[in-house]
Amino acid sequence: MEFSAWVYLIAPLVVFAGYVAFGISGFGSAIIVVPILAQFLPLKFVAPLMVLLDLSAILMVWANVCLRALAGLPYAWQPGPTSLSHRIVDIRENSSIVL
Repeated sequence: MEFSAWVYLIAPLVVFAGYVAFGISGFGSAIIVVPILAQFLPLKFVAPLMVLLDLSAILMVWANVCLRALAGLPYAWQPGPTSLSHRIVDIRENSSIVL
């Protein structure tokens, strides 16, 4: 299976953009990457590629969470004084309106 040289330039940029979306939202890498890469590469190649990339991304996130737990470090999503969930609770506690 041979690809033209410009596919080797475009594919990493598309994958990078897809995983930027994954990093921001927690999903969406396949929604962005598969349709674009399928225009240039066979779907039989793109689908297993995305499975391997998603598996490696999930394992990296899982390893980060486990290492932070072992080290006793806080997670990025734990409630704190600046988190949205803390502000919602604060609004409810200080509100005169019964929710």
